[in-house]
Amino acid sequence: MKNKSVYTLEGLACICVIFIHCKFPNELGRIIDFFSRFAVPVFFIISGYFTYSANIEKLKHKSMKLLKMLILCMFIYFIILHIQEFLINEHYNFFEINKKIFNIKNLITFIVLNRTSAIIPHLWFIAALIYCYIFRIMTMNKKLEKTYKYIPFLLVINYIIAILSNIITNGESTNAIIRNWLMMGLPFYIIGFYIRKNKDKYINIKNIKLIIIAILGSGIIMIERIMINQLKYELFLDLYIGNIVFTISIFILAINNPNLFNCKFLSKIGEKYSLYIYLIHYAIIRIINVIEIKGKISVNEYAKPIIVFIIAYIISILIVRFKNNKFKMKTCKNL
Repeated sequence: MKNKSVYTLEGLACICVIFIHCKFPNELGRIIDFFSRFAVPVFFIISGYFTYSANIEKLKHKSMKLLKMLILCMFIYFIILHIQEFLINEHYNFFEINKKIFNIKNLITFIVLNRTSAIIPHLWFIAALIYCYIFRIMTMNKKLEKTYKYIPFLLVINYIIAILSNIITNGESTNAIIRNWLMMGLPFYIIGFYIRKNKDKYINIKNIKLIIIAILGSGIIMIERIMINQLKYELFLDLYIGNIVFTISIFILAINNPNLFNCKFLSKIGEKYSLYIYLIHYAIIRIINVIEIKGKISVNEYAKPIIVFIIAYIISILIVRFKNNKFKMKTCKNL
């Protein structure tokens, strides 16, 4: 039986990722950004939950599939980056740009911290998820699984490091330290794993309790927002305590009630289009930025995130239809 609530959650998270990368202006943008930070954690939790019973072969297959996807997307974004620089940079130099991309520092940060920012930032998630699957493959025995219970506590360290590093650097972004497979991906992946492992325990939690906890999480986010507002500089955090509370409670609520969040539009996005929207939305943002610079026009800041979503949504529908038609053609040939 399909869980429409989880699909709806995925669809909403997918849109929130766009709103993180293409922000609404002013205070509205800051508030939406705060609440949207549940998106990436929920994707890791979903992955951990649904691969709980996966065997080594299945995890290897998923890892290889993601790796191929990562390589293809990195290559496409590499081309987009050069086209972008060629169009907007009067002193464009193919070799100079490649020197900045392909160096030891970027290679090490990519391997260790899943940092893909040299070409495109958001694909770190794919690399981190591959590492989560590899970790699961390498620790798939009862003795090592006992250590899993300590892994979610890395989120506490994540939060502390994020705040301290921002204070030390006067608000400069240090997200590479905390936005990686170990400090963010794996803890949430394991949380999903444990929710599945203890499903019988969580299924008995009343909906009203989970809703109250989710509301409490939202309240904590607002408190964190007020406290951060007291600082003299912008505080760059990828994760907030309120987001952790909200994400876990809302995911358990979705698992326990497969049709509770059955929003057809969001559910369909989560089921069919979320991956493609996630992969291509940054390309659309960059294309719009180039059009603004070259055309000397200004896209309304409130409309821009919506436009990015609509274009990504339409392209994703076309990709899925193309793949389905291709599959049907192959099936007909085999018959």
